[in-house]
Amino acid sequence: MEGHSLEQAKLGALRFATDARARGYRVGLIRFADDAHALLNPDTGFTQAVENLQAYGTTNLAAAIDLATRHLAGASGQRVMCIVTDGLPDSKRKALSAAGRAIKKGIDIMAIGTEGADARFLGHLATTDVLSRYVTRDKLQEGITDMARLLPPKNA
Repeated sequence: MEGHSLEQAKLGALRFATDARARGYRVGLIRFADDAHALLNPDTGFTQAVENLQAYGTTNLAAAIDLATRHLAGASGQRVMCIVTDGLPDSKRKALSAAGRAIKKGIDIMAIGTEGADARFLGHLATTDVLSRYVTRDKLQEGITDMARLLPPKNA
């Protein structure tokens, strides 16, 4: 993801985080390309981490889902990961397998994609059809922001 799409994603992520926090969620950020890295712990330095995101490499979605699952596995209450992508994963099979492991641990998955992503695949990746969206590049910020409204009710 680069250029206008990346800027749209950054703005959407900032708004998503604000809305998610207002609903009682803690928010973290994982950057994924050839690999995946947690850029921060929940609720610390989110704005700076988002602003520093850069595009490079491939789309190792399985690594990102596995890393998010490790971070969320020990947390209490409702746990949700929101995946934003404009590409095809390096391996659909591995990404779906990673998503299955997350869902078995009680972690909901939201997925939003734009041009370059496979809308049907994202539907299989998300916990339910309702938690999957596909938008045009010019609507990516709005699409990500709207995902916060779909967050399952927070339980302690």
